[in-house]
Amino acid sequence: MITPTKYEGKRVTSWYVKFRINGGTTTEKFETEKEAWHFSRLLDLLGPTEALERLYDGDQVDAGPRLYEYIAQGIEDLTQPSRATKKRYHRIVELHWKPILPDKPMARLTRSDLAAVVNAWAADGASDKSLRNWWGAVVPIIHQAAHEGLIERDPAKGVKLPRNTEHETEEMVILDERDAHILVDAIAPHYRPLVVTLIDTGIRWGEAAGMQVGDINFKQGTMRVLRAVKESGEIGPPKTRRSRRTIYLNDAVLDQLRPLCEGRRKTDWLFTAPRGGQIRHRTFWSDIWRPAVWRAQHCADHLDPACKCGTAHPERCAVHVGDIPEPCGCEGTLSVSPRIHDMRHTHASALLGKGVPVHIVRDRLGHESIQTTVDRYGHLLPDAQKLAAEVGSMTAIQSRRELEG
Repeated sequence: MITPTKYEGKRVTSWYVKFRINGGTTTEKFETEKEAWHFSRLLDLLGPTEALERLYDGDQVDAGPRLYEYIAQGIEDLTQPSRATKKRYHRIVELHWKPILPDKPMARLTRSDLAAVVNAWAADGASDKSLRNWWGAVVPIIHQAAHEGLIERDPAKGVKLPRNTEHETEEMVILDERDAHILVDAIAPHYRPLVVTLIDTGIRWGEAAGMQVGDINFKQGTMRVLRAVKESGEIGPPKTRRSRRTIYLNDAVLDQLRPLCEGRRKTDWLFTAPRGGQIRHRTFWSDIWRPAVWRAQHCADHLDPACKCGTAHPERCAVHVGDIPEPCGCEGTLSVSPRIHDMRHTHASALLGKGVPVHIVRDRLGHESIQTTVDRYGHLLPDAQKLAAEVGSMTAIQSRRELEG
């Protein structure tokens, strides 16, 4: 990049940018260092001809790319995300950015604009995860605009997303051993191996949906996680680099998986729909998971044969007409309302509760960083905190004895 030259006269200080154009050399004069550096960036980014056009356009700021034009091109220029991921980013812009932040020249984007977007999301009750996803789809492109000199200062710098970890903890549903057995018994027999695997391995839904017969090694008692089904249905790599992993299986899981692998090709899907074909999250949730949870939450005495609240179409129930009854709470019924992803939380909780080291839990879950594991499940370690305090107390006693001796 060309460095502006400072000239100090008797009355004024000027800045000059010297550059080559059309085989010759010319110089532009600026009253401030800021203007000189901005023009220097334009020279480096656009070349002398277009930089001069913007300089004398009358309004250099408005001459640059529009905000959403630049963001759309930035999404397309990403090299690592799949086509499905780029499509999801475009959808995030349409649904969560454009209704809040009007289009404008990229160079006129301010920190206040971005803060208003984040505050609007938080006011609408968006979850912490949604905030991170919506922000992460766009803000790296804004960083790039600042790096290219289209924005003099990075407006995203210093804007922090609100965090509500208590809210995230409340959403997390963890099954104890009793509830896990009740839920598994309520699942349709064809899908029980899938649910047992989710509970006893902690793999993500997409990883289970992308599992193939050849990924199971019965001699070693392991499962390889090599691929995952994305929200769009596209097959791709697991979520992070560490998500590509090998997991040891207990005998209960191996017994469930063995009949699914016998006589089948290694490239066949491990878990399938009853008539074959790949399992779909939406269909499984509406037709299998939700009805199973309903059945598990109600004893035989509180299940009306005419009630359809526990089916895939609860809106068709003529008994309760949309007023879905609460769980009956009787002995032997499920006491919570778990999501499919809560099976992953349940597995992590069971491991930590039995004293498995956090770094082993990280590796088993496929978290990229141990900090992710600690942030998400640290509240499940009260006994570890108590033990730490007791160890500190023992050390203090020993030190006092040494002093007295």
